[in-house]
Amino acid sequence: MQKKFSCSLLRPFLLSLLAMFLTLGSWTSSAQNLYRWIDKDGRVIYSDSEPPRDAKDVQRKKLGDNVVANPNELLPFAVKAALQRNPVTLFASNCGIACDQALALLNKRGIPFSSRNPEADPNAAEALKSLIGQLNVPTLGVGTNSVVGFNENAWNNALDAAGYPRFNAASLSLKPATQPSSSPTPSPVATEQSK
Repeated sequence: MQKKFSCSLLRPFLLSLLAMFLTLGSWTSSAQNLYRWIDKDGRVIYSDSEPPRDAKDVQRKKLGDNVVANPNELLPFAVKAALQRNPVTLFASNCGIACDQALALLNKRGIPFSSRNPEADPNAAEALKSLIGQLNVPTLGVGTNSVVGFNENAWNNALDAAGYPRFNAASLSLKPATQPSSSPTPSPVATEQSK
């Protein structure tokens, strides 16, 4: 004897599956294409229409709905202030563990920085020479100060002195306190404005 599936259980599943596909379809279609190419007269053209067949150097870019004009706008205030006063530059190459640890420290702390490779870029090599008088990587540039070679304590001290938070402020989020299950309405979360 075969058992039949109950329609009452299958219908909600199929409806939720259909809703998921419709949502996914609308999400993927919201991303737009932008094309860049050089026309027959040598002009650079940007358009959302596909380029003609005789176009040269065609590049296709995907743009989503949430394109941010300036990623620094999303940084916490303390990081923005430190970045404005003391921008951070990492001079590094494929020097091995020291360069890897230097990069990991900056990423762990959430420090926005520009990375320059003096081995691959003559301008970066010249900038490093003018900063410390030699080509030595990794070197941390914080504003007008520098730390040559990787030493975690020295790098943390230089970043602290420049006003960068010790923790990755960008990874923090305001989370409400957990409420007991008997309370039907959550209490408001304290914000900077309500203090």
